[in-house]
Amino acid sequence: MKIYISLRVLILILLIQAAGFFMPPVFAQSTRKSASSELNCTDCHTCEVPTARVPCLKSCPRTVMVHQTSKHNIGEAPDKILLDNLVDIYKSVHFDHRLHAQMAEMGGDCAACHHYSPPGHIPPCSECHSPVSESTDLQKPNLKGAYHRQCLACHVEWSHETKCVVCHVVNETGGVPEGSADPTDIMGKSHPVITVPMKRVYYTDEKAGPVVTFQHKEHIDLFGFRCVDCHRKENCSNCHDLQQSSRIAKTQEEVHAICNDCHAGDQCTKCHDTKERPGFTHNKTAGRSTHITTSSIAGPAIRPESGYRK
Repeated sequence: MKIYISLRVLILILLIQAAGFFMPPVFAQSTRKSASSELNCTDCHTCEVPTARVPCLKSCPRTVMVHQTSKHNIGEAPDKILLDNLVDIYKSVHFDHRLHAQMAEMGGDCAACHHYSPPGHIPPCSECHSPVSESTDLQKPNLKGAYHRQCLACHVEWSHETKCVVCHVVNETGGVPEGSADPTDIMGKSHPVITVPMKRVYYTDEKAGPVVTFQHKEHIDLFGFRCVDCHRKENCSNCHDLQQSSRIAKTQEEVHAICNDCHAGDQCTKCHDTKERPGFTHNKTAGRSTHITTSSIAGPAIRPESGYRK
C-alpha cells in the first residue's frame, strides 16, 4: 500500500514539473509596464515568442533606422527647438530643426542626426544624455558632448574652426566672462590625469627574440618624452573602445616606425630578447662607472629642440 501511494505521489510530482516545463515563459513586459511594452516583438525577433535560450533575433537594425520604415515627412518635423538645458556663458540656442531636416533629406534622412530607436516616439538627446558628466563611456557622452558631437561633425567641415559664437549668443546678464570659454572643449568634461605605466611587455612572433620589454616610465624620465612624441595618429577609441574586437592591430612597420625615430641604427637585439628585461641601472645594465651621464646612455647626440634622441 505504501509503495502504491509513493508511486502516485511520484507520478503527481512529475506531472506538475512537466506542466511547468511546457508553460509559456513569463516576460517582463507581461508583468510590469515598461516603455517597450507597446512594441511589436517582430520588429526585432523572427519568432512570436522569443526566449533567452532561443532569442531568434533579426540582424541589428542600427544601420537602417526603424523610423524610416514608416517614413517621416518634413511636415512632421518641429520648426525650431530651444536648447536651454546648459545656459551659462551663452544664451539658449534656437536650433532651426526643420531647416536641418530639409538638408538631411539630401543625405541620410533622420539618421544623419538621430540614433536608432523603436518606432513612434523619437526621443530628444536629453532623454538619455545627462547634463552632468557621470559616464565614462565615450559612446554615451553627457548632454553637452552629445549636442556638440552632432553639430560640429558637419559645421567643422566647412568652417574649419570651432568658434562658439557660430551657434551661441553671449549671455550678457550672467554666467562667467566670455573669454573663459574654451572652443576646444566639446565634451564639458576634463580628462583625468593619465597614470604613466612603468613598462610594457610585448610578445612577438620573432623566433630569436620574442619578448620586447619597453620601459615606458624610464623613457619619459631619462629623455623627457611627451605622449605625442610616440603616440601619433591616435584618437579616443584607442583607449576607450568598448568593442575590443573592432580594434585593428598595427603592422610590424607601424610598430617599428615609432621606435625607429631613435633606434633606426640599432640591432634587433637592442629590444628583442628571450625573456623580460629589467629596467636600466648603472651598475647592472651598463656595467660601468656610476658617473655615466644621460647622454652617454642614449648613444649619439641629443636633438636640443626636442630633448630626445633621433
